[in-house]
Amino acid sequence: MPEEGNIAGLARIGLKPKLGQILLAVLTILGILGFLGSSIWSARQSQIADVSVLGESHDAGSLAFSQRESFNVCLAFVQWTDGTISTRELQIARALLGQRLQVQTESGISTYNLLPSDYRRTLTALDVFLLQASDVPAKQRLKLSLVAQPAFQDFLTHTRQMSSELALVSQQSMALVIKNRARAATYLSVIFLLTVFIGLILALWLTLDIGRGFRRSRKLLKDEEDKLDQARQELEVASILDTLQNQILGAELQDLSDEQLHDHLTSLLSPNQWMLAQPKIDEIKALHQSRRRLAEEYTYRTSHDHLTGLLNRTGFIAAIEGQAMNPELPFSAGIFIDVDRFQRFNDALGYANGDKILRQIGKEISRQTRRNETVARLESDEFVLFGTYASAEDARERALELQAAIEFTQVHKSIEMQITVSIGLVLVKDSKLDVQTLLHEGAIASQSASKQDRSGFALFSKDQSDQLTTALSEEFALRRALRNNEFVLYYQPVIRVRDEEIVGAEALIRWERPGVGLVMPMQFLPNIRQAHLTIELGYWVIERALQMRTSAEVLIQHHELEEFGLGINIEAESLLRSDFTNNVKQAFSRTSVNPKDIFIEISEDSLASGDVVLDNLKQLREFGIKISLDDFGVGYSNVIQAQVFPLDVLKIDKAFFPVSGFTEKNEQLVGDVVRMAKTLGVDTVAEGVETEEANTFVARSGIDFVQGFYYSAPMPEVEFWQWVRKRNSGEPQS
Repeated sequence: MPEEGNIAGLARIGLKPKLGQILLAVLTILGILGFLGSSIWSARQSQIADVSVLGESHDAGSLAFSQRESFNVCLAFVQWTDGTISTRELQIARALLGQRLQVQTESGISTYNLLPSDYRRTLTALDVFLLQASDVPAKQRLKLSLVAQPAFQDFLTHTRQMSSELALVSQQSMALVIKNRARAATYLSVIFLLTVFIGLILALWLTLDIGRGFRRSRKLLKDEEDKLDQARQELEVASILDTLQNQILGAELQDLSDEQLHDHLTSLLSPNQWMLAQPKIDEIKALHQSRRRLAEEYTYRTSHDHLTGLLNRTGFIAAIEGQAMNPELPFSAGIFIDVDRFQRFNDALGYANGDKILRQIGKEISRQTRRNETVARLESDEFVLFGTYASAEDARERALELQAAIEFTQVHKSIEMQITVSIGLVLVKDSKLDVQTLLHEGAIASQSASKQDRSGFALFSKDQSDQLTTALSEEFALRRALRNNEFVLYYQPVIRVRDEEIVGAEALIRWERPGVGLVMPMQFLPNIRQAHLTIELGYWVIERALQMRTSAEVLIQHHELEEFGLGINIEAESLLRSDFTNNVKQAFSRTSVNPKDIFIEISEDSLASGDVVLDNLKQLREFGIKISLDDFGVGYSNVIQAQVFPLDVLKIDKAFFPVSGFTEKNEQLVGDVVRMAKTLGVDTVAEGVETEEANTFVARSGIDFVQGFYYSAPMPEVEFWQWVRKRNSGEPQS
């Protein structure tokens, strides 16, 4: 609302109209209007007075007109007497006088009554003769005029005397007019003076208010200018402080100390601006302190291990990279520490106990740390201590000393645990230290040390790195081999001893490595296990073996084989998976193979792998698959395990069947195994029979089946069936 805004603005400077001022303004306006009205009224009255003095209705005017008509009657009478005018003209003159005498004046009475009584008397007397004049002939007019002469003279005299009466009445009228005009002028003067007085009071009042309002407006304007200047300074300060705050939030100034931040603020702000922004400055200082604490905490958390309080990998790298070499101790070394069997402690006793062991080791390493050494926990149970030493021998002695100091005994739920560590030592010979290379070489040395039984120690060498590089290369090659189907199955026949009939084969894996040729299992299986590809390769072997057994059904019938069992080697790692049996059943569901025609061959170390293996073997046997224990007699197996596990076949290791030179001891050992197998109700297979002497020994020892190079080496599938055809037809084998 503009009007309300204007009134509010006037009120701020003291110019809002007051009730008294409004009343005075109204009175002034009324006075002016009254003065104008009175002036108009007075002028009109004066005009009326001027007209009435000379007008017929005015007393003096009426008398003057009556006197004139009276003189006209006198003149007409004289002229009538002389015969100049007729009697009628005389009567007309008299009638005009009569009309005049009947005029009502302003005083309310007729003119006749206003005239003196003597005039009226003489007029009456003259009228007597005038009435007679109508009947008087012209010749007698003189006579009659002589008779009427006294009356005529009296009338004329009194008519003349009317002038004095007229003067008197005029004077009275003029006096009244003057009196009225004086009164009107007085009223006008009073109204004018009052109006001027009120106007002066109003003008003075308004002038004072305007003066005060002007001074107040100047003060308000000055205050607004001061506020505007202060607001400008506050905006400038706010801009500076916002920029500073953004820099603090952006971590640009987090490295400044509180004193440096104060000096920086002092350089940016004037004293006046400092006073204006004191609360904001305190807020920014608090924010800076908070950001510094957060940054320090973040730096600490990102560079330290939360469990032990030691440096972590990131913190260790930063500490070593910023470390200056000590000229007095120019030889640097990294001592890498691994807790022996730590995973077993975690699995058996829980992670809380494992954390307790790590904290104890971290505490002990920290206690043993010297001034020129840096210690960190890299990950899990891996620690590192980096220091400078006078010689390589000093570094080695320091590593062994640290190893002996860290070892301790921990008791958990009445279980005494001997905590030992393995040490990998890396000697830094170059003056320029590469931390990443140090960590890489330390991991290699630690791995070599951990391969030892307990409290292992290994010094990093180039050969170790080359071995790991080769192992990594082999791992990638093996993964590529699985993707590209570079593995193939070879088949070695199994012969029934009593009639030398072919009753099956064992599927044996080979690697047709591009650019190398055929690679035997002993050359790549260790790398398979190390690369954790055992399970994947095991499923591949099962799928391919079942495909071979499915496609072999026609050939089995063609060659009139009574039975054909196919043996598949399965590693203990696969049997440790709880879903292994289900996966095998799914593989069977994709073929038409009868489970009774398949032998799962397990190694002796599988017997010591726990209940999961036993459950899988039982489920496989219930499914119809037969279980063979491979390489029996040279590993972990014993009679008790053979009794517990669901076995169908014992495959006696080739160590019991030397190429030649069989002794009584050989016969006794093999005889014991055969008798035990008979007691358990399982068949026996002689493995690795390579000579006729060994084959003869097998025949007389009571063993059920035999396989080995004496009959045939493992062959590809096509060659295997060619061998079967030739053997059944009596053709010589090449």
